[in-house]
Amino acid sequence: MRGRAIAIVLMLISAQALLGQMKEITGTVTYVAAGTVYTSLGRESGLKDSTIVYVKSKGDTVGVLQVIALSSKSSACKIVRSSREISVGNVIVARVYVESPKLVAEIGAMGAVAASKPPRVSGTSTRIVAPPGPFEIGGRVSAQYFAQRYDNALYNTTQPGVVVNLHARSTDIPLKFTLYSNLRTLSYGRTSPFSRGSHNQSRLYNLSLEYDDGVNDIALGRIIPAVAPTVGYIDGTMYARKLGILTLGTTLGYQPSYALRGVSTEYKKIALFASVQPADSTNLTISSAYARTYYHSYLDREVVSANVMWYSPEGLQVYGYSEFDLRQMSNGEFILSPQLTSLFMNVSYRATEMLTLGIGTDASRPLYTFSAARFTPDSLRETGLRSGISTTVSLYLPGGVMVSNTFYPRSSESRFASVYSNYTTLGISNLLTSGVSVRSSFNLNANEYSSSKGFTVSVQRNIVELADVNIRYQQNIYTLKNYADRHLSRTVGADVMLMLTRQLGFMMSYDILKGYGISSNSLFGELSMRF
Repeated sequence: MRGRAIAIVLMLISAQALLGQMKEITGTVTYVAAGTVYTSLGRESGLKDSTIVYVKSKGDTVGVLQVIALSSKSSACKIVRSSREISVGNVIVARVYVESPKLVAEIGAMGAVAASKPPRVSGTSTRIVAPPGPFEIGGRVSAQYFAQRYDNALYNTTQPGVVVNLHARSTDIPLKFTLYSNLRTLSYGRTSPFSRGSHNQSRLYNLSLEYDDGVNDIALGRIIPAVAPTVGYIDGTMYARKLGILTLGTTLGYQPSYALRGVSTEYKKIALFASVQPADSTNLTISSAYARTYYHSYLDREVVSANVMWYSPEGLQVYGYSEFDLRQMSNGEFILSPQLTSLFMNVSYRATEMLTLGIGTDASRPLYTFSAARFTPDSLRETGLRSGISTTVSLYLPGGVMVSNTFYPRSSESRFASVYSNYTTLGISNLLTSGVSVRSSFNLNANEYSSSKGFTVSVQRNIVELADVNIRYQQNIYTLKNYADRHLSRTVGADVMLMLTRQLGFMMSYDILKGYGISSNSLFGELSMRF
């Protein structure tokens, strides 16, 4: 009886811990790319792998996400379902459990007492739940296949591949392992996915072992420092220490080649970085970095970069990034001459529940490292700064209707705004309560030599909570100004996504292109398994 009473008390305490420690956390979408949504919430906020995250817009849920990768202050999520386009700045909400150290200690102590008394079994069976192992392993493995067929078989392409996203952590110490890579080959003029003449297109984006106890963060492998992403990739080691709201760190190693495959020893890199993240409701993050890269024994690049992200519950959001190269080539010497290399700044404000306004600016100039410019005369290097501004107006109307327009003029050799882009999007979720979502976009682009205009229309429907089907049509007109040469292209495509089980998913896309004097058919398929 005593052992049974202790078990009942343990169950009551465990239930109290779960119910009393559930917490709702909020953040924002920070980046969207290729079906992956990045957020400002991470492990420190309470997120865990596979946590369900809801995307909110004007108080409505417009998307459901699931966490597939985590860092201390950010996360990457896959889109489970969406009724509207998910955009940077959308609010995200998740419910997480926060363990109470006191209750955990009490449960552990009482559990030890209960364990010392063997339970009495009287006519009933006892189910013993095994304790967690020393490691937790999760991730995703995807088998992919892409093929494109042209009228002329010489242009045919075939690209099979496997994408591996693996993460493991110790349950005893704050140690984790991360692997994110793809294994791909690309063949031209052939139909076999295993052709002997194929080219290696594999990439290794992350292979690291990291110890992070909340104060000290030590990583080894191919990494990008999470608190200072402007440092870029490095094959080596990193150490960072958190001092209140300030994080200071350094990283040392080799800079990977553009192929992102094996370790290259041609370029060495060392960097210092700092990050500030006050623990308040404004969610402000500021980071800066100083990096030096050496080509063999020569100084190849010296750069200072900064990044800022801030948003308020009132709907104001700011994101900015800048990079200054400290050295330039002049008369065959790599001299100290600070110069802006790139700048991006965007501010958006939710003025009302129906209106969001945004304005941004950017500037960039060609980058010349010592190894790239030492054999090029000064007169042949372009050093002009190109800049542009962008304005965005988004309207959220009743009935799930969203209209947005972005105008993006840039400077050029002739006059400002002779180079520009204009994008208009229209979305209707749950059209006439039919469950059908319609999305369309219109684009205009122009530069000194050419112009283009086009539109895209897609219709999406979920079928019995099992499959998402999307049909789309795209048309584009491309004109060369100096030759009055006009080309029309049309693309018809369809996408199907099947959730076979909670862990197993399948996606297929098929496109038919006619235009630019050619016609082609392309097929992409992916079978993905989560574990």
